[in-house]
Amino acid sequence: NVHCSVIPPELPMELSIAVNTSLLNLSKMNVFCTEPFRIPLAGKLDVCCFDKTGTLTSDEMVFEGVAQTCVVDPKLETPQLAQYEDINITATHVLAACQSLVAVDDKMVGDPVELAALEGINWVVTGTDTVAPGGGGG
Repeated sequence: NVHCSVIPPELPMELSIAVNTSLLNLSKMNVFCTEPFRIPLAGKLDVCCFDKTGTLTSDEMVFEGVAQTCVVDPKLETPQLAQYEDINITATHVLAACQSLVAVDDKMVGDPVELAALEGINWVVTGTDTVAPGGGGG
C-alpha cells in the first residue's frame, strides 16, 4: 500500500498572503493580532468572548451578566446581557459547575473570572468544596 498526499506548491504562499491580508484588514479596524498564526483558526469561530482582567483600572472582576440566545431583541443583531435574576437555570448550572474554586477559611479562592461568575450568579463554594445557591453578589 502506497499512500500519497498532494499539496499544491502554491498553498503555503496563499495561506501566508491570506494571513497578511487579514492582519492589514484587522489593523484598519484597530484590532491588533499578536499571534497571526491563529487567524485561520479564528475564521471558524461563531462567538468570541474577551476577558478584561481589570488590571489597568481595578484589581477585581465585575460580573455584568450572561449573553444567552433566549434573551434576544429582534431589533438587535446580538443577544443582550441577562442580569442575575434573568439568567436561565441551565446557564446558571453551567456557571456554577464549570469552575475550579475552593473554600479556604470560609472564603472562595481561585481564578478571578470564575470567582466573579460564581459571585455574579449568587452561588458560593461551601466548606466541603461543593457549590450552592446563596451569598456572594447578584
